[in-house]
Amino acid sequence: MKRGPAPIEPASIAKNSSGPISKTMGELLIEVTQGQYDDFRFYLEENEIKALILSFSLPFLLNNNCGHLSRALQGTQVSFIKLECNEIGNAGAIDFAANLKGTNVLSVDLSYNKISDVGARDFVANLKGTQVHYVNLSNNQIGASGAKDFAANLQGTQVDYVDLSNNQILTPGASD
Repeated sequence: MKRGPAPIEPASIAKNSSGPISKTMGELLIEVTQGQYDDFRFYLEENEIKALILSFSLPFLLNNNCGHLSRALQGTQVSFIKLECNEIGNAGAIDFAANLKGTNVLSVDLSYNKISDVGARDFVANLKGTQVHYVNLSNNQIGASGAKDFAANLQGTQVDYVDLSNNQILTPGASD
């Protein structure tokens, strides 16, 4: 039996000296899409969150909100982020990676996100200057050309583990 995402519990957050406020994770993520990161960051830090799993969070991650999410991670201790099954595509993947500098993110899972050759190539190119060591781009739409360009762009990154399984990579491109 396949289970959906767990229900989101309300988050209690202290906001400056004005006292505690109560927001759901959904409300915090909406603020992130509007460029308001403080409460989200405070919640992550106050709860010592190191792994953030936002699989199946499609409505939040549409309209190029991936860059807002990675900017919101700056100054937090989040080291693992999983955005599986969100259909973020090339633009979302590229935007997410472009804003990871200044974060503590070591591991990124963007599996099942309709990322193609261009997205894979530019995603990894944008990881230069980040701390990311692990990338999961499995089950996307990356072909042999994209895998080759991805590998070429690894130089200058800290990435040392990659999962490109279940893409459209054929033997000739993978062996070049």
